[in-house]
Amino acid sequence: MDFIPKEILEELEKLAQMPDGDEAIAFFAEIKEKLAPHVEERVAYFELIMHEQVFNHELDDRLFLANLHDKWGNAFVAYKAMYSLAIVFAANYCESVGDLSKSPKNYTFNALNHIFGRACQQFDEILCLMENGYSDGAYARWRSLYELAVYANFIFKNGETVAKAYSEQADTDEWKPLWAKAANCMKNEKNISFDKIAEKCNMSYDAWKKEYSIASKLVHASAQGTYKRLGVKEPSQHIMVGKSDWGHHVPAERAAISLMQISNLFFNTVFNIDGYVSSLILRGWVEVIRKHFHGVVNTCFPEGAELILYTNDDMQG
Repeated sequence: MDFIPKEILEELEKLAQMPDGDEAIAFFAEIKEKLAPHVEERVAYFELIMHEQVFNHELDDRLFLANLHDKWGNAFVAYKAMYSLAIVFAANYCESVGDLSKSPKNYTFNALNHIFGRACQQFDEILCLMENGYSDGAYARWRSLYELAVYANFIFKNGETVAKAYSEQADTDEWKPLWAKAANCMKNEKNISFDKIAEKCNMSYDAWKKEYSIASKLVHASAQGTYKRLGVKEPSQHIMVGKSDWGHHVPAERAAISLMQISNLFFNTVFNIDGYVSSLILRGWVEVIRKHFHGVVNTCFPEGAELILYTNDDMQG
């Protein structure tokens, strides 16, 4: 802090030696008043050079992102392709099933259609985070996508009454999933929680529970999410403050599975050949994403790359 006058620095050193008490508080107030104009001057200086400072930082960012995309670029393209395929398939499916306003599956179709749309948006948000080096943020965002997959499964399984309750709760301020009480399996539950809903779904709950727990730690201000971040490949004395080129295979694979599960349910709400084939293609595309992302891990990060591979049973939906 070379902009602070020597006499103020000496007073700060004197303050550090003083015992806590009223005298120290009064002395600190005096120093703070003397220091104020120098701080204001420094703020004005940094405002003057902020464009140059940010430009230099952005140069470093661009070099990092170029290296990131050199490693993960093809994998990101495979991920983008799934997003593109999903929205095209959905448009074709909606056109083929036509008007369902008088259908006995109207509420189910409407709810899953909206869940699918939100899932596509979140799937794209995850890509945005990964492409900018934020695997922790992408994994945290997947947590919400997984929740959508669980809710879609529960609605599909329990039918119109539950779908209607889900849709109607959108017009209230209630954030808890009380709509689930419309299902026969939940009528006697006093407290409805996400975990209770997930347990009633056909989605290999035990296999995903650990993943959901890890992602939750990254969402919240947990000690684990602070000290054991996904973007840090190995324990280090350095503290990560921004982008990382490691860990993107984890949110990418999880997001692909969740979007596939939601698509599969939506495209089979009203069965037709377009929807059924589309769901099969997206299921197959999960393997394409796996191939490309795990290929990067094996090629660019061959040592200590612990992968969790999911089977077809874990991908139910």
